[in-house]
Amino acid sequence: MTQTAAQGEINVPAGENFNSLGLEGSIQQLLSENIGVYVICDFLIGTQLLERRAGILYAVGVGFLVLLDEANGNYIVCDMYSIKFVTFVDPSNRPALEGETNPA
Repeated sequence: MTQTAAQGEINVPAGENFNSLGLEGSIQQLLSENIGVYVICDFLIGTQLLERRAGILYAVGVGFLVLLDEANGNYIVCDMYSIKFVTFVDPSNRPALEGETNPA
């Protein structure tokens, strides 16, 4: 079952219930409770390479998350199990888009 996407959006599976015994207190639950927040995610690729992606937290599933890259209008689907760090950015410190003076 998927949600119907509006113009310019992507289809994502229907929202998960992360309040179940197996997922309560998980990173999935934490992230799902912060949809719409600007985050920076660091992913471990292999054994030594950290790859960074940033954007608005758009959707969270058991094994994935989706970030909205506002600057390009792209959606980035990320592997939940490669995430090592997630930084929640204070809206007053969020990077401005090109031509934007106050993103908050």
